[in-house]
Amino acid sequence: MNNANVHGKYEYVEGHVEIDMENLDQPDETVSPPLPPPPPPAADVIQQVNILKGVDPELDAEAKRVVKSFPPFEPGKMAGKPVPV
Repeated sequence: MNNANVHGKYEYVEGHVEIDMENLDQPDETVSPPLPPPPPPAADVIQQVNILKGVDPELDAEAKRVVKSFPPFEPGKMAGKPVPV
């Protein structure tokens, strides 16, 4: 048991590792920073809730309250690009 510590059932062995950092291959292409997230236009639209055909004033008010409480939507994407959905 060279350079080892025994603790209960486990044995911890300390060691030394050397790494040669010469002649490392560098990537051929540059990495671009990630794109910023798109602006959240849906959050503004959700605040503009209108009832097209009301049923009852209390029910209409509750429907507006629930729709306004939705979390912000993320735009639909196809092949990584926003698309209308």
